[in-house]
Amino acid sequence: MRYKTLLGLFAILFLINFISAININTYNAYDGSENGIYNLIDGSYLDVQTDNDIPYVLGSVNGGGTQDDLDAWLNLSYDLSSEKISDIDKLIINISYCHSSDISTPYTCIPLSAGDYIFNNGSLRIYNFNTGLYDYFENLPLQDGIEQNLVFSYEGNNWSDYISGTGEMIISPYVNISIITNGVDASINIDLLDITIESSPLDLVIKAPRQAGIYPSTTIPIEVQGNSLTLCKYSIDGGPYITFNCNGDDILVGADGEYIVEITATDGVYNEYEFIDFTVDSTLTSGRSLLLVGLMILLMLISFSMIFISFKFNENLTFLSVFFFVFGLILMVSSVFLAYITIRQFMGTNGIFSLWTKIFIGIMIAFGGIAIIGMITLLVNVLGVFRNIQDQFERRNNSDGYSDMNDSKIDFNHRMKFSNDGYGYR
Repeated sequence: MRYKTLLGLFAILFLINFISAININTYNAYDGSENGIYNLIDGSYLDVQTDNDIPYVLGSVNGGGTQDDLDAWLNLSYDLSSEKISDIDKLIINISYCHSSDISTPYTCIPLSAGDYIFNNGSLRIYNFNTGLYDYFENLPLQDGIEQNLVFSYEGNNWSDYISGTGEMIISPYVNISIITNGVDASINIDLLDITIESSPLDLVIKAPRQAGIYPSTTIPIEVQGNSLTLCKYSIDGGPYITFNCNGDDILVGADGEYIVEITATDGVYNEYEFIDFTVDSTLTSGRSLLLVGLMILLMLISFSMIFISFKFNENLTFLSVFFFVFGLILMVSSVFLAYITIRQFMGTNGIFSLWTKIFIGIMIAFGGIAIIGMITLLVNVLGVFRNIQDQFERRNNSDGYSDMNDSKIDFNHRMKFSNDGYGYR
């Protein structure tokens, strides 16, 4: 039962992680226009934002015995500027509409006159900004006098065709009805048309190099993490792209200096990129950093020595023991701070561990273990000193006879000890 519970917990966590990786946003039209052959317009793009039985109407009115066909479409604009094109997975269109012969307000869904028209075509189209044409999206079947809600979805990788540089997407419901009897009216009534965008970012994580990192070698580690990455490449200071192993590789630069690298990753469909600036300073390995490491070790050793020396003077908590103890702690804290600065130099702001950093951290862990043991020992020792002082204080304030006799014996023995110098008892 316990294993089943754990498996269920892991399944829930996996599902939460999967769901959280998908962004879902719904958008309403912010603009609209009409095109084609029609002579009736009522409403606007505002009427397709909610399903409230007040439609956006586009129709052909043939009062007086005319016979005008309906061959028209709407252009409804949606603002997707908040979406990153490379992250989009799916477009979902939700539409409620009907075909009607009602040409007076309030517009309702009334069946067309049977035998007096030909329904040629009805479709949803999407505007292609690269070709300047409308691409077929889905069929909009005849809904004769009955409002119908339909949901269509599209998955692809050519979103840049359908989203302009400013983030606009244009959805176009189209209708073509031929009127074959004079005086017959026809319209398309759209009560709702919103779109939903599902996106799943690659979650590109640059493990190395790090932003503002300082590296001691012209061979810089590079590593990225993402969702099912298939190709990774980098470009230094706007130069040519070089492919690298996403799981770990090296960037080669010519000399010390500051660099900007553009790292691009793809999962075969979507692309993700980031810019990282870093610095190469080869003097870190041969000079300054080794000096800092040496100074840190020296300070740590001195601090341990001072704390150890303080043990020799702690029976009466002399000023010298307190001085050695406090000054040793100050040096220890200083050495830890110096270690932090050195690691930051090796690693950058959030850098990857180099060989020198690993060695340095190993030394720090070793000293840290010794420091913990030393501090525990020191704490026990200091507590013991306070206990001795308390015992001495209690003995001196004890007024019973045995204590006085005991004190006299101590004083007598003390004087007798010094009577062996040849001058006798004093």
